[in-house]
Parts: sequence; C-alpha cells; structure tokens
Amino acid sequence: MAKPSVYHEAIKPASAAPAAKTGKADDPDVAELSPALEPHGSIRATRRGRIVGAVLELYHAKIGLMPLSSKMDFCEFCVAWTGKHRSDDKARIASAESGEEKWRRVPMPWELFQPALRVVGHCLLGPTNSDELRTQAARASQCLYLRAMESMDARAVLACRSLVRLSQMVEEPIPEPSFAGVEANMAELETMRANILSGKK
Repeated sequence: MAKPSVYHEAIKPASAAPAAKTGKADDPDVAELSPALEPHGSIRATRRGRIVGAVLELYHAKIGLMPLSSKMDFCEFCVAWTGKHRSDDKARIASAESGEEKWRRVPMPWELFQPALRVVGHCLLGPTNSDELRTQAARASQCLYLRAMESMDARAVLACRSLVRLSQMVEEPIPEPSFAGVEANMAELETMRANILSGKK
C-alpha cells in the first residue's frame, strides 16, 4: 500500500511540494482512495476499457459453456451501456443516487467495443435455438451501431453496421427453392438436343 496501483493516478499530498524543495524526491506518492470509496474518479478511462475488454475476451473464449441467461444479461448490459435505444432516443444517463448505477451510459473505447461485438455476434449467429436471445442480440447490435455513429469511430461503425446487416439477414425468412420451371427448361433442352442431332444426319 506504500505505492499507488498501476491503474490509478498518483495524487500528491499537500506536503509533497515542501518535500520537493528540500530535495526529498525518493518519497513515494500515495493515492487517496478511502474518502470516496470509488476508484472511478482516479482510474484512467482508457485503462478501465482495456481491463473490461480483457475480461470480455476471456468471457468470449468460454462463451460456448456460458448459460443462456448470462448471454441475455450481457445483451441487456450492452443496450444499457450505449445509452441510446433507438435513433430518436436521447442519451439516457442515470444519476448515481437513483440506484441505477449499473444501467448508466459508460465510455466505450475500441478496446471495449471489439470484444463486446464478438460476444453479441456469437449470441446472434451462434448455434442457439433461442429466438429470444437472437432478438435481444439484434437489439444490442442496433444500439451499438447508434453509439458508434455518435462517436464516429470508423472501426466501430463498420463492424457494427456489418453486424446489423447480419441480424437483418437472420430475421428474414429464407425462401424455399422453386422447381416449377425446371421441367420446362429440361424439355426445352431435350428439344434443342434432338434438333442438333437431326441436323447432323
């Protein structure tokens, strides 16, 4: 505890300035975490995204073993994290005092966006028989696309747009092949073959 965590910014105490003047540069800087009991104020946003992204990569590596309820919860969290549910929705930011802290809009850098898209893509296109999961994953992909358009990150926009198009293809019913014109085409080919053979004679 003598040194701050690598994930936190070092906060210099008030007595650090006089110590620097006297030449005591070896004293470690201590980050003060106890008053607020909330590390979010001192963790860098980019590092937080990388940490959560690494956890999601591990989750995606074992996603085949995850229960359906876990995947449903993740899609719901993606919808909440984006803060926008439809194109005409305003950003929804819950206050910390409202008891809805876990449903707040959060910063989503590419380090967090990429593994989230992988998990949502598996929920959408993976080997599952749950239509409810596919519907929830399609909704999450649309919300992620709206968030990517808001941040104007080209990588996130392209990936989300591809995922939205795939979700639309999954929702569309695949037409059954029609063999109505096959017999007519076969008869026409047989007639042409007979004419060619008769012309050679």
